[in-house]
Amino acid sequence: MKRIFCILLFLVCLLAACTPGGLAEDSSAGSETLPAETSAERPIRRYVALGDSIARGYGLDDPETQAYPALLRDRMQKTYDVEYANYAVDGLTSSELLGLLTDGGTPLLDGADVVTICIGANNLLGPTIGLLSEQLVELALDMPSLLRKYYEAITTGDTSALEEVRSDLNLLVGALSDALEEEEFRNELQAGIRKMDEQLPAILAAVRRQAPDADIYVTTIYNPYKGYAITLGGLHADLPLDAVADNAVRSLNAIITSKADELGYTVVDSYTAFENSDADLVNAGTNFSVDPHPNRAGHELLAATHATQMPE
Repeated sequence: MKRIFCILLFLVCLLAACTPGGLAEDSSAGSETLPAETSAERPIRRYVALGDSIARGYGLDDPETQAYPALLRDRMQKTYDVEYANYAVDGLTSSELLGLLTDGGTPLLDGADVVTICIGANNLLGPTIGLLSEQLVELALDMPSLLRKYYEAITTGDTSALEEVRSDLNLLVGALSDALEEEEFRNELQAGIRKMDEQLPAILAAVRRQAPDADIYVTTIYNPYKGYAITLGGLHADLPLDAVADNAVRSLNAIITSKADELGYTVVDSYTAFENSDADLVNAGTNFSVDPHPNRAGHELLAATHATQMPE
């Protein structure tokens, strides 16, 4: 039952925190750091990170020092005086990143020497959140109330209330499992992939207008559910997130890799780095969570993977 509670708690947080409207308010301003003093012997390097909650460091204890862009900044500081800005925004889609760039939301991008871009995951996550919301409405379930009822049932030992909650959860999980296989959901995922295909050239053009000489690095998207099919405790349903996520992620990554030469950026293959690692790199799977964000080890691997493509 603890497994059910953890998953439901995450879904509530995801609905509250990962919808495009609710995400941008907290972190749209980004963070900017200029060196306190510059040295005549050390050249200045301006580094700007763009992207979504992965680049922002969502879920870390201290994103300003632990997120992979901060780790790359620290690496650069061994050689340069670094001017640094992280304009990543939780929940950002490719459409919203393009809007941020065209609306003047990235002032330190002007004349940047290095730019990293992590975008596209929310093009896929958006349909998933929408799917969950639709199922809750169709089943007339209120997730916060259901969670409270579940917690009260397990703390008081009210078996009848617990069975009622179990029945509601069975309905929800069964409906979600079926919906993941529906053509409409698959079509929405494909629409998100097509938007990435259409908007990536415009994103790169916008970056080039502000930073014409920058070295630009675009990361592929990792599969956070590699080898992980979630079984919800005593419920008789699995959510086949691994296969669904991997097919969509591979399609999106094919766009990123295929456009690199044309658009003039270097691909950072985070997908392969995560696939080849046996370490626990994401929150998914920890305490039965389905949170797709990288943990601290995941951010360290993202930084190391970027570093292999960057000059010292």
